[in-house]
Amino acid sequence: MTTSMEADFNKTKAQSWLNCENNNLTTPLAKDNEWVIYNMQMAGLYRVLYDTRNWMGIVSTLNDPTKYKTIHTLNRVQLIDDSFSFSQVGDMDYGITFQLLKYLKHEKEYAPWLAALGGLGPINKLMKRTPNQGVFQNYMQRMLSSVYSEFRDMAVELNGFEEIRFKNLVTAEACRHRIKDCTEQALELFSKWMKISDPDNNNILPRELKPVIYCQAIKYGGVEEWDFLWERYQRSNVGSEKAKLLSALGCSSETWLLNRYLNWSLDSSIIRKQDAATVFYSVASSDIGFYVAKDFLYRKIADISEYYQPRGDRVGRYVKVIGSQMKTKEELDEIQSFINKSSAYLKGADLTINQTIETVKINTEWTSKFYHKIVNHMV
Repeated sequence: MTTSMEADFNKTKAQSWLNCENNNLTTPLAKDNEWVIYNMQMAGLYRVLYDTRNWMGIVSTLNDPTKYKTIHTLNRVQLIDDSFSFSQVGDMDYGITFQLLKYLKHEKEYAPWLAALGGLGPINKLMKRTPNQGVFQNYMQRMLSSVYSEFRDMAVELNGFEEIRFKNLVTAEACRHRIKDCTEQALELFSKWMKISDPDNNNILPRELKPVIYCQAIKYGGVEEWDFLWERYQRSNVGSEKAKLLSALGCSSETWLLNRYLNWSLDSSIIRKQDAATVFYSVASSDIGFYVAKDFLYRKIADISEYYQPRGDRVGRYVKVIGSQMKTKEELDEIQSFINKSSAYLKGADLTINQTIETVKINTEWTSKFYHKIVNHMV
């Protein structure tokens, strides 16, 4: 452990051990310590829950651009990760977590950002397709604006594994949350690529940002962009590239294109059978695509089941993709009703179906507990 007076994060060797007979350990602290932090550099496999006063002392240090680095990078990661974990199960107020995240406007390291954006993932899922999705989007735009300015130019290729990963992470989030400049750059680069005489052998897009640029171009483009990328998929003989293209084609905002794509996925002469579930997942992951994919599943369950015979467990995956995104009592009733009606087509998928129902129940409970509280902290 260390305190705000010492701020020595290098002592990773255990100073004290708890034992089974006596699992209480009392450590006296000087009154002028603002905070105490345990588990230096996350050397031990445990989380640490502090009281509110201690959390606010940590928040105060982190939010000071001249002092936040006194807390080791790995402990900044730990504080973000632990606060999300405790808030998610109700052991800690989300208000403290959102106070903590304010410091990210001056965070320059990859690992804390990775932890923060990972922790915000379930909240993004919670806000999707709700009247407050725009509130979350605005919050993300404000939070990302400073770090995005460091990596703004998509065409600049970076050296070093961590720097490349950092740029990919930030750019993907910036485009996902509609930071205007990000989408504009992606569309401009894609448009240039479309005009090249041999696009298959001359892919001018930054290698690491291809998935982001592909998805943005398909999302905001029309049939011309979609057909262009589909042609690249058909002509490519590189497995990893084909996987990126297959996922990106599900980003479209055109419902008819998405429906055509889903129908093609059940024709093995067009899309390989082992890739059909990837197509479904890629469509269902977007806001518009969720409704298209759900409708497709409900209407075509007999066809999907027949296509995968005798592998009923494969059909269960389709239900899981839709169910994992459901979070209201109405949606729980809806998917339960669908499962009951479609039981003949879901033989062999019992485990996946039971897990899906459990997931929807957990999502529903979490939404009713935290939705309004989280919205208030983001405004």
